Amino acid sequence: MDFDDREINIGDSENFSELIAACEYESDSDIIIRGFRLWQKKYAYKNVVIQMVIVIIALAIQIVNICFSGENYDASMSYFLAVVCVIIGVYIMIRPHRTLKKLERSIKELNGSVYRTEIYTDKIKIETLYSEYNDDNNSPNPDDVDDEIGDNTEDGEDVIPATVIHTDNSTVDIVDAKEFYLVYVKKVNMFVIPKSAFKQGETDIVKERLSAIMGARYRLE
Repeated sequence: MDFDDREINIGDSENFSELIAACEYESDSDIIIRGFRLWQKKYAYKNVVIQMVIVIIALAIQIVNICFSGENYDASMSYFLAVVCVIIGVYIMIRPHRTLKKLERSIKELNGSVYRTEIYTDKIKIETLYSEYNDDNNSPNPDDVDDEIGDNTEDGEDVIPATVIHTDNSTVDIVDAKEFYLVYVKKVNMFVIPKSAFKQGETDIVKERLSAIMGARYRLE
């Protein structure tokens, strides 16, 4: 099989590519959970705030209709819409917590899976070297959407396509946290890469090179 057929490319790049760091590591549910919480803090909660503002405005309109309507005004629809707004608001508020709890219950199945990450000047390549769950990976979808990438086989064995993320794509952000890199492809997926898997000094090189290339999209936590 042609190696390129086993890659899933996110974005595109024609820039010169130089390998600056590489590592292999086992999936760690604690690191993934911490990465997911950081993703919620940096990205998800902003949407929650926007959605709640819209719901509060809609609820306020219905309350005004109920309180200041005339005697001949049928407020039943306003009551109904107010209740709907409250239900939607509660759902929006508890959804991040429910998603996190769901992830915590399922993520332990990935413990023991082995990955290889290669960081280049223009891309990040993530391969699954071993996994008992071939349709899973160490990057839970933040939008909680099931994404089936299909099966590939080589010599009778299942082969999981490598994921290649082009860092010069404007949809790609990297958050450099103390214990891991959070790689977020907006509206697609997120990846948590533990820093402890890299050799001494490699993380400093990654920060120096990628921050210069990505600019504001490379953020220190």
